[in-house]
Amino acid sequence: MWACAWPPGDHGYRPIVTRVAVEVSAEGHPLRSRVVEDPGGGFGEVAANCALFEQYVPGLDRAGHPATTWATVRVVFDPFMATK
Repeated sequence: MWACAWPPGDHGYRPIVTRVAVEVSAEGHPLRSRVVEDPGGGFGEVAANCALFEQYVPGLDRAGHPATTWATVRVVFDPFMATK
């Protein structure tokens, strides 16, 4: 589970979902990210930035070797599990 900070503002007490695409190196390190689904309120940008500080399992090429690939990640901001 990621510990992404909440963007400033009053967002109520409901889970907020966003999706980000992350380019992952053959070593499992994030190279860059972009927002795929943005619910507004700054959550997309926070999730895309947070994704750059995580570790990933790299994708594999056709020969079964680790390769640089893109992965789409669903990020849920839950007010009851938040580290605001």
